[in-house]
Amino acid sequence: MFPLKLLAMHSLVWIVEWQPTNFSVVQPLEFVILGAIALGALGRLSLPPVRLILFLGLIHAALSHGRNGQLLGIVGSMILAEPMGHVLARGAAEPLRGLWRLAAGGSVALALAAAVARAVLPVPPTLTEAITAALLARLPPGLRDKPVFNEYGLGGALIFNGVRTFVDGRTDLFGDAFLTRYHLAAQPDRAVLDQVLADYHIAWTLFPANAPILSTLDVEPGWHRLIATDQLVVHARDPDMPR
Repeated sequence: MFPLKLLAMHSLVWIVEWQPTNFSVVQPLEFVILGAIALGALGRLSLPPVRLILFLGLIHAALSHGRNGQLLGIVGSMILAEPMGHVLARGAAEPLRGLWRLAAGGSVALALAAAVARAVLPVPPTLTEAITAALLARLPPGLRDKPVFNEYGLGGALIFNGVRTFVDGRTDLFGDAFLTRYHLAAQPDRAVLDQVLADYHIAWTLFPANAPILSTLDVEPGWHRLIATDQLVVHARDPDMPR
């Protein structure tokens, strides 16, 4: 029952990995779908009914939620392996072998080009556990042990560094009501944010430097920017502010 309960949660719609696949940029899923359509239209590939249903179901899942693209890549490859082997074994598939050789060569070339580009071009650091740890080390003594209001995506880094989170990726444990309230506060809805800060006795906040909530926290009475880097910003409650 757990998968059904999780998929029924309304708060999944604003969690990035549960959103539909974004085709405004080039996605590997696009090539998988187009390739499958092309092979079927050419009469080169046919699947037994059960495998066809499974393959179409995996494509539907990948279109519905981006994270399911990995499932399609793994299980879909196994579904197609035997039929593709039969296609390549037939004499009529000789022209297709040439296409496969060309595709394989192009893939290797792209992989090499990507490796060279990654080695040569500077890549800005991401919000890793180490970067979060460096920022936490700058907090005043005892502050990290007090209640924090953190950005959803930073939950894992905080857990890694031994900080008790307000919210993190364990979506099913928090439930729809809590996550909806968090989402409204982080948008931010000023009234909801004020209530959350008060109800949970929040002493400090941690959000990425581009988070919309920061401009609201900058003018929140009794709060001030404690630490600001290019990637993360910490706000803290004024020591003399009543809780």
